[in-house]
Amino acid sequence: MTAHSRLGALLLTTLCAAPLYAQDGRDNSREQAALSEEQELLHRQLQRLEGSMESLAERFETEGRVHAAGLLRKGLSHVTERGDQGAASLPELMEDTTGELRGGRVHQSLEQMEMTVARLERLLSILLDRADMDELEERLEKLEDFQRALGTLANEEGELRSQTDSLRKEAAGPELKELLESLRLMREEQRALLALTESSARESGTMDLEALERELERLITDQRTDLAVIESHDPEAASELHSAIQPLERARLEEARSERLRSAAEEIRAAAQRAESGETSAALEDLREAAAAAERSARTSKDSAAEAAAQALQQASAALERAQEDPDAASAATQTLEQAAATLEGAASEADATSEAARGDASRRLQDAADGDEASAPTQSAREALEHLEEAAQGASPEALSEAIDALRRAASDSERLPETLARSQRANSKSAERIQAGLERAAGEPSETESTSIQAALEKMEEAAVALEQGDPQASEEPAALALQALEVALAALQERRAAQAGDSASSSAQRQDDLAEDLASQAPSAQEAPVSPEARAETQSALADAAEAMRSASEALQESRPSSATSAQRGAMEALDRAVEALEEGVEPQTSEDKARAEEIAQRQEELRKRMYALKNQLEEDDAARDTSALERAQANAAAAEQALGQGDLAEAERQQEEAERNLREAAEELAEEKEDYQQLRDEELLFQIAEEVAQLLEAHQSQMRTTVELDIERAASGRPSRSQRLRLRKIAREELALSVRSGEVGEALDQEGSFVFAALVDGIRVDLERTSRDLNDEGGYQSGPRVQALQQDIEESLEWLLAALEEEKDRREEEEEGEEEEGAEEEQEGTTENRLVPNAAELRLLRRMEVQLLDGVNELLLLHPELLQEGDHDALLLEDIARLGHRHERTSGLFTAFRERLGIPDPDAEASSGPTITPIGEDESTPSTEGDDR
Repeated sequence: MTAHSRLGALLLTTLCAAPLYAQDGRDNSREQAALSEEQELLHRQLQRLEGSMESLAERFETEGRVHAAGLLRKGLSHVTERGDQGAASLPELMEDTTGELRGGRVHQSLEQMEMTVARLERLLSILLDRADMDELEERLEKLEDFQRALGTLANEEGELRSQTDSLRKEAAGPELKELLESLRLMREEQRALLALTESSARESGTMDLEALERELERLITDQRTDLAVIESHDPEAASELHSAIQPLERARLEEARSERLRSAAEEIRAAAQRAESGETSAALEDLREAAAAAERSARTSKDSAAEAAAQALQQASAALERAQEDPDAASAATQTLEQAAATLEGAASEADATSEAARGDASRRLQDAADGDEASAPTQSAREALEHLEEAAQGASPEALSEAIDALRRAASDSERLPETLARSQRANSKSAERIQAGLERAAGEPSETESTSIQAALEKMEEAAVALEQGDPQASEEPAALALQALEVALAALQERRAAQAGDSASSSAQRQDDLAEDLASQAPSAQEAPVSPEARAETQSALADAAEAMRSASEALQESRPSSATSAQRGAMEALDRAVEALEEGVEPQTSEDKARAEEIAQRQEELRKRMYALKNQLEEDDAARDTSALERAQANAAAAEQALGQGDLAEAERQQEEAERNLREAAEELAEEKEDYQQLRDEELLFQIAEEVAQLLEAHQSQMRTTVELDIERAASGRPSRSQRLRLRKIAREELALSVRSGEVGEALDQEGSFVFAALVDGIRVDLERTSRDLNDEGGYQSGPRVQALQQDIEESLEWLLAALEEEKDRREEEEEGEEEEGAEEEQEGTTENRLVPNAAELRLLRRMEVQLLDGVNELLLLHPELLQEGDHDALLLEDIARLGHRHERTSGLFTAFRERLGIPDPDAEASSGPTITPIGEDESTPSTEGDDR
């Protein structure tokens, strides 16, 4: 436990010790004096607490524990602050309470105590780093106001959008409305034609035949491509390409040698210049590094040029080394360096000449290959390599020579693998032909003999061509591939005839209707050109109508040719074009009359006012929390400004779009605030749950203390029977304490009921009633009872408090696990699905409800066991009857609770005709399983 946690625990003990019970009129001066002494003791404890907090704060600051020290400083400020309107500080409140008690002003002292307890509770919350309930409530209320304001703005924006839409519809003149109605009717007619075309095609099977026709056309295209490649294949092309690769590789090698030699020559000349400038040491160091690198390269590459470069560099570095040791040898060293550089450059020139000759040889070979068939891949590869050679000769690309070699290697490899590739292609074409053949057999109608024989012949010839290609004889595959192509073309012609014959008269009738619709559309063109809309909308309308007319013509042609798939595609395009025309006309409406313009101006003014309110609300949100994201509200402002401008320009459609977007952004901002509010609500619920659990723990501890006192007192009076005067005073004190606990439990129950946790609230209400009865029985009104009946009642209260505390602690643990992301999915879904009970989940209340019923049944069984005479008729003891009535009341309350709980969850009544509500009946030992058996126990 940390130091400030221990300090919080000390403060909690102080709170528990505070005397909060009321005094009745019979309290004597000695009791008041005792209370004032206890109050003085609390005052001194607070003073010691202040000193401890001050010393701890200084220690924490020294240790660098900033947060803990800040909590202590904040707590000290709370102790000494006076609050609003000069209210008393916490020590002054406690001192005033002492004075009121000494003066016999009990009610005034109680008011002072209540304020003191509230201040102490806030101090405890500060030290434990817990949120303040008042601050959370205020925060939630403010967020609720902001959310309500955003909702109001969104509703008003939606109303403006509705008015703009109404104005846009009313601003359209009678001619435009007539045109729009005509276009809509055409769109519906086109939709009917589309449905008719699809149904006719399905019935006749022409749509399936058209799909097979398209697939057959693709197969013919593939076969034609394969045949062209077979015909253009040159077996000698690969060898021609290979013959050009070797001189090109030689040219690249010589270029690399030339580059290596020239680089070494440049190193030597640079070293000579630096030596002449007096930088002999640096030049020598550079030459040594270059010589070492050249030597490593020579060992790796085994190239004579690399060895020559390494040797020249070593000789140059040796000459410079001698010049460094003997200044008289500088001139000879310079001469040696110059000769070495010249030798290297000469060797580089020889390499260049060799490379140039190799290029020329490769170019001639490639030129011969490039003069072949233009459609063949080897010819195209040769020309590509020639282009790379030209780039290399011009120095346009340093990698051109390597690219030419790579291209030739790929082309040669492809040329060698071409028969294998063509064989795979022929077998793929054969599989496509088999699919088409199967489709023709499944299609409506019988396939003609020409279709079947042609497809079968194509399959056989493709197989023959594939075998020849696999054997490496492309020339032998040329004839069967050509015959396969011819057979496929014959099959296509036969399929087209079959499709046209199956289409029947329905296609002609649909084509005629499509032509009539196209003529109707053409008759509307003049009206569209003169439509009272914006120029942009008029242009868009004309373009859309032109597209619709073109699509209708295409649909008519496809119907006449019995191509239903093409026809339906064109008909859909016509519908889309008509939709675009209607949309353009609707959105292009502008206010024409003075009344419409005045309405647009009025909406624009209201839009401006709304935008200003958005701006003011955004400022309020930012002032409330500078870190809050208000981008959605800013977007809504921009949308509102754009809508205002569009209204001023008469662009009603654009204004409506911007208003719709503004409304959407406003609602998005409201949702973001709702999420923030939900976070604060969760904090508030967690704090309330903590406080209630804390209060229940104090109630339990205080009640257990009174239980022990009651047992001790009952043992004392066992011999005499009637209590003495001192015992009666002690019993009255216990009664007052129990009555005070009853008042406190009532406050807890009210808080639980306000949160919708009515099962928990009912349990606490039962505790309150039992505490009142205990107080009555212990007092003179109940005859100063302290025996088994009262003690049993106190035990029932203790058990109920323990149940309640355990349930609250369990919920606290569950919330902590949920914050860490370790909660189970089922519990999470349960919480999300219930909004009426925010403090505890439904499962916790159900478990508690069952335990209440189990306790009730145990109480009935125990009563019958102790008093078997209850099963017989006759007069019974009044106190015994009171116990029975108490159990009956608890049963009735539990039954009502279950009925209300069932209704909350939407569970239907299992026995709607039962005379009484259902109760919870225990099932075995599983306390998590509720039963809905209705009985009147």
